[in-house]
Amino acid sequence: MYLVEVGTVAIVKSGATELALVGSGGEFGELAFFDGGKRPASARAREATHVLKIPFAGLAQLLERRPSLAMVFYFNASVVLARRLRQTFADLSFARELNKRHF
Repeated sequence: MYLVEVGTVAIVKSGATELALVGSGGEFGELAFFDGGKRPASARAREATHVLKIPFAGLAQLLERRPSLAMVFYFNASVVLARRLRQTFADLSFARELNKRHF
């Protein structure tokens, strides 16, 4: 998982298709971080950017030692993922409505 300290990162699929932009204070790579699966996209800096890499093993050890920190971390992670899921649903609904108008 990565945290963008400064700058902007484009999340890209299939070489050039931008899926999202992540700015300062944002994170990316959390899907593979949480489920261990393959990364569904790549990241590309859009400008001078500094990111902080958070390795899973180190964070897992820290959270195991500090259960109260783990509770806060996983709660905040669930909020971020829920917001992204809501946005995805909204985007899909919009695209579906647009599709209906073209046929």
